[in-house]
Amino acid sequence: MHRFEVPTPRIGQAGHQVVDAGKAVASSLPPPGRLAYYTGLGALAAFGVVDWPVAAAIGVGVAVARRATGRQRAGQSRTT
Repeated sequence: MHRFEVPTPRIGQAGHQVVDAGKAVASSLPPPGRLAYYTGLGALAAFGVVDWPVAAAIGVGVAVARRATGRQRAGQSRTT
């Protein structure tokens, strides 16, 4: 019976840097629901259903509204 040694890849210093970069990117992404929303908005713009400036304005408007709502909720929880 012949035995073959299959080399296993080793994650060196560069591999750890790639993993760390992936974790950093993943931590800066929005939650899956919002990511799907922005992806859908981008797809609508890509297929020409909505013009790019309109899609950008909608996306920025939603992001600003979410941030403002989050700050209001945080302020209300501090005062109560």
